Amino acid sequence: MLLTGCSTQVAPVIDESLLPVYSPPLHTNTYQRWGEEGVQRISRAQRQALYAIARQPACDQVTFLALTETMSQPPATIVTFVECRNLWRFYIDQDARVLSSEHRG
Repeated sequence: MLLTGCSTQVAPVIDESLLPVYSPPLHTNTYQRWGEEGVQRISRAQRQALYAIARQPACDQVTFLALTETMSQPPATIVTFVECRNLWRFYIDQDARVLSSEHRG
């Protein structure tokens, strides 16, 4: 498995296997809160977040991403957190804007 490539590359390698695959049986609460259309929007927002952070100079390699339940508010506000190998964490909105970041080391 390839992890998201180094941010110093012109075109980083993107590991789309990091993107969650939502299904109603496994993500009942998410589907109840957001509905089918909302879950599709979450998936699009997470893909955008992965690509945006892969290009961030502070992130050496994306290792994980997920919806943050505490910052996201259905139906309109989707916030994804993206973690990097070098312990940086970014919070990204549905428009791929960095809301905040922190070093967790």
